[in-house]
Amino acid sequence: MWKFPGAFVLVKSLFMKSTILIAAAVFVSLLSKAENTVKVTSELTSVTVFRSGCQMFYKTTAQVGEGRSEIRITNLPAEITENSIQAKIEGGATLLGVTFEKDYFTPVKESKINQYQDSIVGLDWQIRQLNDQRNVLELEEQTLKNNQKLGSTQNGMSPTELRALLEVTRSKGNEIKRLMYEVDLQINKINLRKNNLQNQINEWNNVHSKVSGVVILSVLSKVANKSNITLNFRMQQASWQPVYDLRKDGRDGKIQLNFRAQVDQSTGVDWKDVQLKISTSLGETDHQLPILSPMFVNFYTPPVYGTYGGKEMLENVRVKRLNAAPAARAEMDVAMVMDDADKKYEYKVEVSQNQLNAEYTISLPQTIRHGGKATVVPVMDYELPCTMDYVSIPKLRNQVFLMAKITDWGQYNLTPGLVNLFIDGSYIGNTFFDPTAVTDTLAISLGKDQKMSVNRIQLNDFKEKKILGLTIKETYGYEITLRNNNSESVNVQLFDQIPISRNAEIEVEQSELTGATLNKDLGEVHWSVALKANESKKVRLIYSVKYPKGKQVQFGN
Repeated sequence: MWKFPGAFVLVKSLFMKSTILIAAAVFVSLLSKAENTVKVTSELTSVTVFRSGCQMFYKTTAQVGEGRSEIRITNLPAEITENSIQAKIEGGATLLGVTFEKDYFTPVKESKINQYQDSIVGLDWQIRQLNDQRNVLELEEQTLKNNQKLGSTQNGMSPTELRALLEVTRSKGNEIKRLMYEVDLQINKINLRKNNLQNQINEWNNVHSKVSGVVILSVLSKVANKSNITLNFRMQQASWQPVYDLRKDGRDGKIQLNFRAQVDQSTGVDWKDVQLKISTSLGETDHQLPILSPMFVNFYTPPVYGTYGGKEMLENVRVKRLNAAPAARAEMDVAMVMDDADKKYEYKVEVSQNQLNAEYTISLPQTIRHGGKATVVPVMDYELPCTMDYVSIPKLRNQVFLMAKITDWGQYNLTPGLVNLFIDGSYIGNTFFDPTAVTDTLAISLGKDQKMSVNRIQLNDFKEKKILGLTIKETYGYEITLRNNNSESVNVQLFDQIPISRNAEIEVEQSELTGATLNKDLGEVHWSVALKANESKKVRLIYSVKYPKGKQVQFGN
């Protein structure tokens, strides 16, 4: 048997080197697959706006390599609620994980910035053309001056020739000066427009998004393929408020209610031609059931007010309440139905409802700018059956209000909001109504009827104070006059009140209520007064209060 120790060592060495090279090649191959990174941008397709917050839906495609890949979806808003991110990938790849990070090197730009920058380029080109025209005019002016000098140096010019030279110089010189002035005026206007555009760009660059968001998808695929990706997430930088237009024409039993949504958003990106959904959900993220804690009772010790407090404190509270009142917007963009030549796009709204809220899907694409004016989007138009009634509380205001009462109103998914009132085609003001009230009938005030008058006076004959032994009796009397100046009969619901005793030593007695009904628990006095055209009626309210001598009574809520 032949033995070749040297040859065996050589073969063994070559085999080990080949194994190392193959292993290294496999490692490098796997490493390259593991480090496969794909950057893509995405398209915003739809947005669901909640009363507070929104949910944004994106789509994109990515070329995924074999093995493990990292897909970076860039140019997203920076203030994404990370826990709300949902991603889905199709095309054979498996989604392993989702992370989010902020990119401080690629800020999201306003979509209008690029448009404005293109406009500035166009304006620069116009200025260049105008400067060329001005140079030509200056050359003509210089040529005219040279001809004038040449003519003055010539000898023997006749008066006619001199006169012709002066006329040409005057007319042509004036024309050149006028044309140069017009060119300068155009250049100044263009420069003003250019400066305004540049200032707006600078403001957007300084105020708006300084940073963009990146969603990173970790995926695994057996083969290279092109995958479709959908992505959605929540943001808090958006909201909508209901705005209603209530229209009442004539005396029929119907009112028109136009429901619109006033949408604000400052997400950092424009919502351009997206499918918009309006959700009545509050968009709250805290869904934890509250827990009752023990409630303790103890004796109350009234505070002692010194120089700080008292009237000053009450005034501060009053001012804070006034400042807390919601202010109406002065400017709003209105999303209108679009026209294309003689064709009209059909504006449809689909309503879907679950156990907790309703959602309105707008058929036509909507555009809502980031950080701009509120956009008012038409949502629904209702024709509501109602009954009309007149109501007056002259103790508080000597006016008669026309009320529209709506039954079975829960089916309309209305939310509390501002109502603009239009009566017989004229705007008369606005009011606020709360359809979440726990009542069978929704009452909406249509404003004061100027053809109805009411007056409440105190009767001096019944304003007296008597001492009956150890008891004092005070009597109060009021007379209310109603008049109908309309050309038809009306029915007025008239309200007043008598005090309610909270002490056994104080006794309240009603002497005259003139056919009214009395709610003893509330002290509410109610008349239903029928009035013919141009008719007046009077009702009386008389009551007395008895209490022990030596004490004082106080009327209050």
